[in-house]
Parts: sequence; C-alpha cells; structure tokens
Amino acid sequence: MTTTRMLNPLISLTVLGFCLALHARADAGWGRGPEGRAPEREVRAVWITTVAGLDWPTSRNPAEQRESLARMVAHLHRSGFNTLFFQVRGRGDAMYRSTLEPWSQVLTGRAGSDPGWDPLAFLLFEAHRKGMEVHAWFNTYLVKGGGGVPPRTNPPHVMTRHPEWTRQYAEQWWLDPGEPGVERHLIDVAREIVTRYDLDGLQFDYIRYPGRNFDDAGTYAKYGKGTPRDDWRRSNITRFLEKVRTAIAVANPRVKVGVTPIGIYRNPHGVRGLESYSDVFQDTYNWIERRLVDYVVPQLYWPIGGANGDPDFAAMAAEWRTKTRGCHLYLGVGSYKPEVLAQSGRLIEVARTSGAEGHAFFRYANIAPVLPFSAYATQALPPTMPWRDSLPPAPVAGLTVVADGNVRRIAWRPPPGGEDTTGFSVVYRMTGARLHETAGERLVALVPTSVTSLSDTLPPETGAAWYAVTRVDRGWNESAPIIAPPAPPALVSVAEKLPVGILRLGTPWRSTSPRLFFLPLSLGRRARVDVTVGDGTGRDAIGLIREEKAAGGHVVTLDLSGLAPGAYRCRVRAGGDVEVREIVIRR
Repeated sequence: MTTTRMLNPLISLTVLGFCLALHARADAGWGRGPEGRAPEREVRAVWITTVAGLDWPTSRNPAEQRESLARMVAHLHRSGFNTLFFQVRGRGDAMYRSTLEPWSQVLTGRAGSDPGWDPLAFLLFEAHRKGMEVHAWFNTYLVKGGGGVPPRTNPPHVMTRHPEWTRQYAEQWWLDPGEPGVERHLIDVAREIVTRYDLDGLQFDYIRYPGRNFDDAGTYAKYGKGTPRDDWRRSNITRFLEKVRTAIAVANPRVKVGVTPIGIYRNPHGVRGLESYSDVFQDTYNWIERRLVDYVVPQLYWPIGGANGDPDFAAMAAEWRTKTRGCHLYLGVGSYKPEVLAQSGRLIEVARTSGAEGHAFFRYANIAPVLPFSAYATQALPPTMPWRDSLPPAPVAGLTVVADGNVRRIAWRPPPGGEDTTGFSVVYRMTGARLHETAGERLVALVPTSVTSLSDTLPPETGAAWYAVTRVDRGWNESAPIIAPPAPPALVSVAEKLPVGILRLGTPWRSTSPRLFFLPLSLGRRARVDVTVGDGTGRDAIGLIREEKAAGGHVVTLDLSGLAPGAYRCRVRAGGDVEVREIVIRR
C-alpha cells in the first residue's frame, strides 16, 4: 500500500455493545442506491495501518492499546462499516503471536519484544461479536523501510536470517520473488496465521516487484531458464499466489483470499501512471481468470474526473468491473488525499453504480473525523461468495412481537438440531409483509446466535412495523425469513380502572391471511367472554370464543375462513358488557 505518513490522532470514542445500533443522517442523499436507499449487501471496509503507528495508539501501555483498539472497532461499527483490513504483517514483523517472525516495534517500542497480549486475537473478538469481518492485511515482499539491518530478535527478522533473499530498492528492502526460499517462507507465514486465528480473509498487499530496475539479475540468471525476464517476473508472483491459495484452502478453507493491486493495469489514453502489469509485474487479470483470488481491491486513489494526469476514478472503476467477473471487486479509495476525501459520498455512489461489490477506505485516521457517512444510513451485510459456499442455514422458529408503547419486544427460537453457532441472527423492521421487497426496510440488529430476543424502539414517524428474522452463516448465506405482522395496539393495564363496566375492546387487526384477524381486549376482572361474528341481521352468525379469561389484557384470534368476503360485525360480551366492532374480509 502506497502511503503518505500522517500524524496519528488521539482516538477517543465510545465502546459499543454487540447489538447493532443504526443511525440516520439529516444529509441523507450521498451514495444512495437506484431505489433511493443503500444496498442491502456490500462490503464497507477500512484499512487499519499499523506500520509506523499510523492508525495505532501512541501509548505503549497494553491496557490503553486494547482500549483504543476497542474504541476504533466500535466507532467503525457504529458508523456502518462491516469489514476491517487489519495490517498484521507490515515489514516482515507481526501484530500477532508468531513462531516465524518477530513482534512489531509499534507495540512496545522495541522490535521482537512481547507486548503481553495479542492484538489480532483481541481485534477478532471485538469485531466478530459485532458481526464485522476481519481480514489480515499481509505486506508480502516489502520487509523493511530505510536504515540498516534489523536488530536481533527471537524469532529473527527474515532479513537477518536470510540476507541473501533481500534486495534494496529506493531505500527500502524487498524480498526477491525469484528466490525459491522466499516463496516457502511466505507460504509458511500465511499458513501459520490462518491456522491459528479465526480469520475471515487474508489480503496480500505489495504482492509485486518494486519496479523495473529491481536488482535480480543473479536470480534471473540462476532460475530464468531462458524465459523473457518480464514474463518470468510475472510468473514468480503468480506461482506464489497459486501455491499460497492452495495452502490456505487446506489449512482453513473458510478464509477468503484477496489482493490489492496497483490501480492501473495498463495506462488508459492520456495517463502515464505506474502500470501494474508491466512496471511491477502483477498479472491480476490472469489471477482472476484462473480463480486464484476471491476478491480484488485495486488502489484507485484518485478523484472523480482525475487530476494532474491521474486517471478518473469512475473510468478506472468501470474498467476493473469488466475484468472481475467471477470474483468480488472492492474499489480502494485513497482518503489520505484531501481531494479524494472531499468526494467520499460520490465515490461510494460510483462504486455502487459501477457494479462493484464494495469499497475500502485507506485509511482509518483519515476518515475517522468525518464519520459517519450519510451513505451508510442503513446497515449492510457483506455479499456472499457462491463459488465458495451457497448453502443457507436453517431458519429460526416461533417469532413473536409484543408492543409496549413505541417499543417492540421481539423473540424467536433457534432452529432445531445441531445448528452451527458461529453465524448470526438478523432482525429486520419492514413496512410490509415481504422481506427485501419493502420500501423503508431496515436491518435492526445482527446478533450472535446465542441471542434470541431484543427490543426495538420505533421512531415517532414509524407506522405499522412488520418484523422478520433470518439466520446467516459465516459466508453470509441467509436462511428463509420468519415474518411477524405488526403487533396489536398496547392493551389496557390490569391496574387501570375502566370508566364503564369491565370490558374494553381494541380495533381488530388483520394478519397476513385475508380471513385471519386478531382482536385486542381488556378485562377489569375475571369473566366469561363470548365472541360472535355475523352480518348484523342475526343470520349466519358464528361463535368463536366462549371461555373464562382472567383480568388483564388479551389478544384473541378470529379465524373467519368460513365466511365470504364482505363486512361483518364482531360482537363481544363479557360480564354483562357488550361491545361491537366492524370487520371487513377482502378478496
């Protein structure tokens, strides 16, 4: 990732619980989908940079580092993000407990020094309980910035252990992709991290040569075997990616594999930028065609319209979309540039209209002051990858919704049998009876499967609210929904004194079936309740309820399946009181 060093801001945010709280913004309008609202599925990602402490707390105190990281995750979650690209291998070091590479210097101020806690494990816990994905951001061949040999550590830095593998280029140190030992080492490092940690993805950055003048003449003479040098270089990168994908699939088949190529594959007309294919030897289109990657995040770090000879973000997004069929495309946004940050909302909309499956902001410290984006007014789930897994989980059961003023208390039962407990339950609020087809639909919460109830407070302007609950697995495959119609109006409290008699009747309320109604009523004391429905003439009346009921609120079910469409009178008698309500059965 090409970066500009910026000062690390102090992070002071509020930690969020694991239930997903949604927000709305007065300036809603940026980045809306074709129907005027954000898509229900898209990757909303941000890179969290640990090299040089760019997005890392300045404190060396472990407790303060953990607290800052938790606040960062909570801030992003509250702002509508669902994916974190966390830099775990910045310069041949580790932000996790490794037997192959030393601890990063940013943790304690000294490379290789054990911080006493595991940042990656902590981040995974914080993010997963909120329903966010974590992808380990892995800088591949770039292993050191300026300066001399790294200090002695245990385990030793790869540059110290194998100086014959490293080459200096523009004051940086790179592993030589043509060295067979480099390939084996990187595969071992990748295998270790996906085996030890419950990652959602492993993302390879700097998976390239630094430039055409890279000093690998000796390696080429030894291993090139007469292949043209440019082709040989590209084949070295592609071979590594092929082998490491296989190793990851064996070690942890659920982990997605992603890459972050230079944003220009080949220079378009009028642009003279760094070319991915010919300047740094990334054959990304070939990787996609051979299905070596699950997603691609091209670094499109330019504004819409381009500037100073840079390409147009929108034009490059369209170009990448034509080449990324069969894998996901997430557009990389260079928010470290002020002119790009100023266009954040428009860039999100371009990503959506281009057909990309998501977008990613580089990096956290740059976007933190301007969050939340109004384009994230509703929460989104990540899209599925059907080539990896397309089998949905079993649905929940027994959904109930009870009204208490403007609060709705929602409860459900888990599916029967030995269900996978690593996914989530998803609760939706709707304005109609069809999930994913209702205007104004809102994802209310994404909760662990161990949670089977929650409360939702309706905004004042909300009308009748339907609810649906689904299950999603770790691949974001979604079960069939269980849907509940609007809860009946709040019933009279047992303690409330009725002005006349003992019976108070609410308004009948129709279910999803045209002939099934719910009737709320309240009793001031225990009484026999008789309910009949007829056409008002006394003919064709049917008795529905004849039973004793305790004092308090009740909802009785009226099954009118035996009646033709038309208007009917519902007559309720209790303790000498009689009340009547009209019921209309529609076709």
